[in-house]
Amino acid sequence: MPTHLPGFFTLLLLFFASLCGCVNLGEGTQETTRFYRLESSSPQSEAAREESRSDAPLGHLALQIGPVVIPGYLERSQIVTKGGPNEFRLAEFERWAEPLDENIEWVLAEDLKDLLQTDRIGFFPWKRPGQPDLQVIVEVLRFDGTLGEEVLLNARWSIVDVDSKEELVLQEARFRENPEGPDYPELVAAMSRSLAELSGDIAQALETLRKRPAKID
Repeated sequence: MPTHLPGFFTLLLLFFASLCGCVNLGEGTQETTRFYRLESSSPQSEAAREESRSDAPLGHLALQIGPVVIPGYLERSQIVTKGGPNEFRLAEFERWAEPLDENIEWVLAEDLKDLLQTDRIGFFPWKRPGQPDLQVIVEVLRFDGTLGEEVLLNARWSIVDVDSKEELVLQEARFRENPEGPDYPELVAAMSRSLAELSGDIAQALETLRKRPAKID
């Protein structure tokens, strides 16, 4: 057995220890990864929903949400913010708690559940009993912002009659929200508010379709 092997292993251990030191610079300098989720901005209690359900004009409607399609630059766990011209920044330690497209679907469903006063809302593909009446399809064209300045949401959305496959509504919407602070929690809250505005437009279009009973009754 060569006598220089113990020294070699000692050097190897010191090398790996130095690598660990580069990653972990000490307890006081470690970055903590924070996870965020978009939330519904128009919560309504179950009691209030039950009280108003009998008067809900669209309470009978079975509505399918999705698919929601997001651009490639948002298909990542890091939160994306706008830098300079033609520049986007990825936040290494500020991340989404779930895929952004799924989170957007959930927020739209929760907002529309309250706005339309109905629980007959499901996601694409439909897994609930029966069949949906209408489908809301959303293509997000842009959804980002600048810390402490603004959030921009640009989306193209449509309402489709599930039986006939007819596109009843097709619109493109742009919303701008101002974060109430300089950091990521305020940015994410502003993004949630912009989705609430989109939900309001969709709900208004569904209310208008109520005048076409052959399509939704």
